[in-house]
Amino acid sequence: MLSEAIASLAAERSLTGVLQRIADLAREVLGARYAALGVADADGRIIEFHTSGLTPDERAAIGPLPRGHGLLGVLIREGRPVRVAKIARDPRSSGFPPNHPPMTSLLGVPIVSGDRVLGDLYLTDRLDGAEFDEDDERLALLLARHAAVAIENARLNDELERRLQQVSSLREYGQTIGRELDVERTLQVVAERAAELLGASLVTLALLDESGEAFVFEAAAGRGARRVLGTRVPAAETMLGHVAHTHRAEIVEDVARDERVNLRVLQTTGGRTGLWAPLLAGERVIGGLIAFDPLDGGSFGPADVRVAESIGQQAGVTIENARLYDRARQEASTSQALLRVTRAMNASVRLEEILQLIVDSVAELIGTPAAAVFLVAPDTSGFELAATRALAAKSTDPAVLARASGLAGLASGGVGPTVVADTRDRPDLRFPTLRDGSMPRSVAVAPIRLGERTLGVIEAYSTEPNYFSEQNTMLLAAFADQAATAIESARLYGQARELALLQERDRIARELHDGIIQAIYAVGLNLDYCRLAAREEPEEVERRLAEATGALNQAIDDIRAYILQLTSQPGEAPDLREAAEVLAREYGQDAAGAKPGLRVTVDVDAAAAAVLPPPQRSEVVQVLREALANVSRHAAATEVSVSAHLDGGCLVATVADNGVGFELGEGLVDGHHGLRNMADRARALGGHLDVHSRPGDGTRINLVVPLTDSGRA
Repeated sequence: MLSEAIASLAAERSLTGVLQRIADLAREVLGARYAALGVADADGRIIEFHTSGLTPDERAAIGPLPRGHGLLGVLIREGRPVRVAKIARDPRSSGFPPNHPPMTSLLGVPIVSGDRVLGDLYLTDRLDGAEFDEDDERLALLLARHAAVAIENARLNDELERRLQQVSSLREYGQTIGRELDVERTLQVVAERAAELLGASLVTLALLDESGEAFVFEAAAGRGARRVLGTRVPAAETMLGHVAHTHRAEIVEDVARDERVNLRVLQTTGGRTGLWAPLLAGERVIGGLIAFDPLDGGSFGPADVRVAESIGQQAGVTIENARLYDRARQEASTSQALLRVTRAMNASVRLEEILQLIVDSVAELIGTPAAAVFLVAPDTSGFELAATRALAAKSTDPAVLARASGLAGLASGGVGPTVVADTRDRPDLRFPTLRDGSMPRSVAVAPIRLGERTLGVIEAYSTEPNYFSEQNTMLLAAFADQAATAIESARLYGQARELALLQERDRIARELHDGIIQAIYAVGLNLDYCRLAAREEPEEVERRLAEATGALNQAIDDIRAYILQLTSQPGEAPDLREAAEVLAREYGQDAAGAKPGLRVTVDVDAAAAAVLPPPQRSEVVQVLREALANVSRHAAATEVSVSAHLDGGCLVATVADNGVGFELGEGLVDGHHGLRNMADRARALGGHLDVHSRPGDGTRINLVVPLTDSGRA
């Protein structure tokens, strides 16, 4: 019989059914007249009580649940079996409530799982009139152990089913409220679905007012929902204010005894136990949710806290989205206009055009007749008019602007817009005259700032007092940011152009110096000699004139080659081997005007020939040209080699001669224009130039250019 009873326990899935079945089985197996099973909370209070042997009328006549006093309390507190032959004579007994049937003997055992007491099993009055003995106690304990397993399983099953239902409902809830864009409807849907998810008798939603100092109940679902609507409670020192501060949901077991529960809330809801949760839009609290009294008569638990927090997060975002929807529709046209302005700004680099476009757009979008942009004067003594719309001609006169500069000064020192709601209230300020001769009645001014620097201000003028709203000033600030970007872009563009011109001039100077200018300078020296020695040494003069003619022809060829180089495209540059061979022919012994007997050899690896892209390759060729020119003019060499190879992730290009060499001294490279040019080019390529030379031992110049991971410099 016992095994069948235990098997029937395992088959029961409902927690309520398990508890009742245990009470019935205990009474049946132990042959008792009455049995009961009580479940206590963490504080020892009985929260469920299932009886067996009493009729429904008898149970109803007894009244509320036992409070855990007397012998029942002993069993709950001590967690040990209790056997009493005569209940009335036991000093620990507190008697029976009215309408309670008479009972003589008692056997009570705890239902324990691990270290937790899940409940207690009570039996009274054996049917055979005998007292409960040790065998009865052992049997009751055995049944209690199996009951504990069944209770745990049933609880876990109930919790699992509830969580699965909550997850499914939360998903559906999110989809449902996500479709709502009307604020009032959204609030009501949230309240109704929250009541379902939490199994609450009443759910209310309260939103923070504009001041942020009070909550107003805007929606409710459940019992007495209408009584709650419109209730206003302060945020300070209330449960709503508390969860708003902590951003965490919290359970209040007894709302009547918790001082944080506002009395008006208690009066309008009549709740016994409650769950408070914040409504969050991101990290910002917009209101609170309150759920009262679970429908099953129990209390809210940790799972309900998590559900309430999830509801609050989703609801907060949805409510905020609904609030923003109307505003977004109103701002749609403004956003489109701002986009058009931004695109126009990106398509133009002329600052005057951009600022005029901004002024026109401000006036059109805000709906004011006039607007202007003032920039800080170069000497920073005041402001200069940069763009205007619908101001009278006399208002743009510098003298008038100087008198009105105090208006710009209102905003120039701040970080946000400033509004003069009524210009008649500010006689200390001078305002510009509008084109029709009228004076503005209200003005909005926004600083044009870049970091900590004030670049100017943008102003909008209206003929109506108190015209500018917060939305207008936000729009003005947005255009001020665009103006700051445009001004800085124009400044950087101007600097880039100046830098490019300086770099181009420096590059041309490097290109011309050693090859062409020095050749012409040498011709000048020869002509000076010829002028002085024309009569004394006619043969020498004739020879030098021939040399001068050849040098001038070479200079002309060099200029032509240089012009061709400037007009050629990077993609037309030969590879490094071809360029080196051209230089060898240009400076070798067969070249016109070359030093007699100078032999130039070329050794460029195939891998090094095309490793650089054309622009960098051209720079390397110019370094080789400069080095060969120096050899031809100064080294008195008979042999020179040009080589290039890859070494350790670098391109190494070398020009080595067997000439007279020179003494390397500190500052030699910087002091020699040709060497400095080569060193500058090396640095521009991200590399360096190494010069090795000794008197009588020739010169070796190495150009080392690092390559990127892709094999390109």
